[in-house]
Amino acid sequence: MSSSNTDVEVTVTTTRTDDPDGLREATVSGSFEIALRSALVERCEDWALKQVWSGVLSRRQALGKPVLYVGEFKKTRTITVGVRPICGEDRDKPAKVIRLPDLYVPADVVRQAAA
Repeated sequence: MSSSNTDVEVTVTTTRTDDPDGLREATVSGSFEIALRSALVERCEDWALKQVWSGVLSRRQALGKPVLYVGEFKKTRTITVGVRPICGEDRDKPAKVIRLPDLYVPADVVRQAAA
C-alpha cells in the first residue's frame, strides 16, 4: 500500500496511573479521519472516544504539521493523540501541543468502577 502526501500516522496513548498495566498505545496510518477513528477505537471506550474525537476535530491543525493533542479525564486517566505526516518536510519537526479541555469520566462509569 502506498501512502499519499496527506496520509498521517496517528498514535493514541492512554495512561491510567491507578492501574499497573495502565499504559497502552495504538498506532494507525492512513487518511487523518480514518486513522484517528481507528486508533481511538483500539484504545477508548465509547464515552471517551466521542469526547476525544470531537475535541481533536474541533482543534484540527493544517495537514502536514505534527501535532500532539493532550487531555485529562481525571488525575489518574490521561490521553495523548499524536498526529504526524507520513511524508513531507515537517515530518520530523517537533509537534505542536494542543490541550483537549473538558474531558470527563461519566458518573455511571465512576459508579461501575467503584462497585
